[in-house]
Amino acid sequence: MVARITLSLGVLLMSAALQAAAANYAFRGMAQVDGGDTLVFEVDMAPGEVRFIDLDENLKLELSTAASGDYSPATQVRVLRREGKSYRLLHTADTDSGADVQRSYGYHICGDQVRFTSPAPASLPDCN
Repeated sequence: MVARITLSLGVLLMSAALQAAAANYAFRGMAQVDGGDTLVFEVDMAPGEVRFIDLDENLKLELSTAASGDYSPATQVRVLRREGKSYRLLHTADTDSGADVQRSYGYHICGDQVRFTSPAPASLPDCN
């Protein structure tokens, strides 16, 4: 009887570990800064991860995912502008959906004005 319980518990723990390892957060989208070329991004991230995408020498996207089991918010995308040695926040988008949900974002940035669209559109307008 003890052997069965131990085996069942071991199978449950392995199953939970495999599900946690398979959980990814998918970010897809595009960004355009001041009418320049459109940058297309596709990023898959594990729970508790932070990544940066440089949009130009002073602008970046920050992508972050919640640590495993923390879902408020599950993901966050921020647009940051460098000002000297620090960064100023221009926009934040939070989602509460968990892993294995594809997120699609469109960012159209003209100066300090940020237009955010989700899901990402087929194309982004000019800065007019």
